[in-house]
Amino acid sequence: MASPSRALLRHTGARPFRGCSDTPDDRAWCRPVVVWASVPDHDEQRLVDHLMQSRLRAGRRPRGAMFIDGEPPEERSARIYREVQAYSAQLPQTSSMFDGAETAQQSYEKLLRDGVAPRLREIGLRGSGKLFHFDDGDKRGFVSFRSFRYNTKAIVEFSAEVSATYKPTGVCLWSSSLGWLLPELEYGYWVLPVEAETDELVEDLVGAVRDYGLVALAAAVDQYPPPPNQLWPRVFYRPAALSRRGFTFEEMFKRYPSTVEEAFAAADGPDLDKQQGAVDFLYHVAPRDPRFAPLVVALLGQVPSSHYRAKIARMLGFLGCDPEVALSALRSAVAEDEDLEVRICASYVARLIERQVAQAQADS
Repeated sequence: MASPSRALLRHTGARPFRGCSDTPDDRAWCRPVVVWASVPDHDEQRLVDHLMQSRLRAGRRPRGAMFIDGEPPEERSARIYREVQAYSAQLPQTSSMFDGAETAQQSYEKLLRDGVAPRLREIGLRGSGKLFHFDDGDKRGFVSFRSFRYNTKAIVEFSAEVSATYKPTGVCLWSSSLGWLLPELEYGYWVLPVEAETDELVEDLVGAVRDYGLVALAAAVDQYPPPPNQLWPRVFYRPAALSRRGFTFEEMFKRYPSTVEEAFAAADGPDLDKQQGAVDFLYHVAPRDPRFAPLVVALLGQVPSSHYRAKIARMLGFLGCDPEVALSALRSAVAEDEDLEVRICASYVARLIERQVAQAQADS
């Protein structure tokens, strides 16, 4: 069997961490950072392939299923906790790096400068570093990048934000995490471990900005200025805040249903908090259920929480339902809803669906 350190050094330039022995049980490796597993005798290349595949790759932060149909709430919180621990165990450690090696922060700056910035300029944005923009009359749209405060020399996690401002005053008109505009509907992070390949990350990040972020910014700037003294047909009574603050991790997950049938029952019930939890559950577990799209369309005009109406509007863009039905509901929300965030999200998703319809017609 080939020596692990010699195989890595020959094929990848990696060496065992200073002071560690050259044995299969040695877990302290550097450049690339990998987790050693006991493997039987095989040729040197297979050994290197096994080590390289165990690395955490650059891209969106991996996550398990938020909900599983039929999973009890007490098991759900424990499963997610185990998945978070397993992810943390994959993270490279600063102690496993060479002295003087390029840090993940340096790789992150290089990624933005040499990979992301030229591609964003190709699609019409101007800027550099972590901030890019485009102008639309007296309004300006921004795309910015924000790194996680607990990053280390071995790994960087960062997010992308989009926002629109009024140039004469600099007042922010609207902002959102790019992740909330993607089909996952969550605050998304991108992960850049030290020494990772970045081509796929750049493609994914630029594609998300082009296909979703810029569409949302166009919808946002079109909603300004709002009509003066407008009397909106859809005005909602604002209940007490539907906040989950004060709940433990386990208690929070008990507020969600366990099965699809429980979710549909809760979605028609009087408890607004459980109704929202049920819609979240169905979006992740059964988005193609034929009962779900009509439910979302109905709730878009009924839910008193403006925050949740905006989220429901975003859901409509990724359910694959009848485009005419979805567009009718979204256009009604744009024309009638009292809340600006809801109108922007509805306009954004309507643009996505219109683009999908145009593309389907062009392909046919």
